[in-house]
Amino acid sequence: MEEKISFYTLTLLSYKKTFLQKTPWIFGSILSLVMILENKVFSFAQNIHSPQELWLLISHQTFHTLSIFLCIFIGFILLSVFARGNLIASLHFLLKNKKDSSHKKISLLKNMWTVFSIEAYFLLLFFPLASILLLPIFIPSLNNSPLIPLLTRFALITLLFCFLFFSLLKQFIFCYSIFSFIPLLTAFRLGLTLFRKHFFLSSLFFFFTLFLSGLFTFLVNIVILGTVALTQWIHFSWGEKNIETVSLFILFSFFAVFLQTLWILFFQSIAEPKEVSYEKKESAPSENIIPDIPQI
Repeated sequence: MEEKISFYTLTLLSYKKTFLQKTPWIFGSILSLVMILENKVFSFAQNIHSPQELWLLISHQTFHTLSIFLCIFIGFILLSVFARGNLIASLHFLLKNKKDSSHKKISLLKNMWTVFSIEAYFLLLFFPLASILLLPIFIPSLNNSPLIPLLTRFALITLLFCFLFFSLLKQFIFCYSIFSFIPLLTAFRLGLTLFRKHFFLSSLFFFFTLFLSGLFTFLVNIVILGTVALTQWIHFSWGEKNIETVSLFILFSFFAVFLQTLWILFFQSIAEPKEVSYEKKESAPSENIIPDIPQI
């Protein structure tokens, strides 16, 4: 039977922990900056509504232009992975009062590589799965079958479910691999085991985080509208766009740190082993011992 966990208590605790250290805010700020820059650089993609429009846009670009956009896209990915891995590590690292600067320098790239490897593994799993699901749509489309809309909806729903499942599972694997410095395959196995053991509670918590994200987006819009109205009232001539950008940067930096702290607290609450006597712990086989879970 699953232990009851108060999401409300975890949320309040996460909010308090968010302001304890400054270092996680550096990596949260990088994530926020990447999101804002991506939205500005790739704003043209908002007007694309079909694969045909995308292909038409690409076909009209020169090789030089496409190369630049590809390099920018890869740069955003690497920067995001770097920030996410070290945000997770710093939330644990600093709260444990580990101040060895040489260890910090080594762990920066190590944490980045760990998150990048996990993301790459899941991407390699997702693409074959997507191809299998889209194959039944591609074959009937050759004959203009009337079943295409139905098959498309089914494929999209299935892909969405798989994407949500992968997103949830990745959080557990991130924590295991970064906190415990264990091999990725072991982190995958432990993360999958933890997910299966707490499937309902984990799924419920995942949808709870989606609700928080939606609520946060709604509140952000209100805050930005209020800030713009206030600056207009006091005749602050900095420009609405600049005010919106700065507001988004600060708010999304906070939310990146807050949400990741919330995930770590939840991970700790379900993955931390129960109190076991020292004799039992010593006699247990080493391969069955779950790595120490961080106290945050």
